[in-house]
Amino acid sequence: MALSERDVHEILNRFDFDSVHEYMKETNWTWTFESKIPEWQDLYNEASSLLFDVLNNEDGTTVLQCGGFAAIKIKNVGLMLFFTPFEEDVWVLD
Repeated sequence: MALSERDVHEILNRFDFDSVHEYMKETNWTWTFESKIPEWQDLYNEASSLLFDVLNNEDGTTVLQCGGFAAIKIKNVGLMLFFTPFEEDVWVLD
């Protein structure tokens, strides 16, 4: 089954943006490009943009991150949206 815009809207409707917004207010988390705590609608718009970008990417697996959000697509398997305030990365490049 192919992934669709309907899947993006389902994730956006189920995601708890209120909790993300509360966390950002409690921790005084600002987005660098705005230097202020994002509003609820800003959070929704960023998550929506990331999800549509991964959906429309032709690669088999796509991960995009911005503003604490991570959107992941595994082609013909599923879409995921995370809020990831704590992250560590290790890259091994040959």
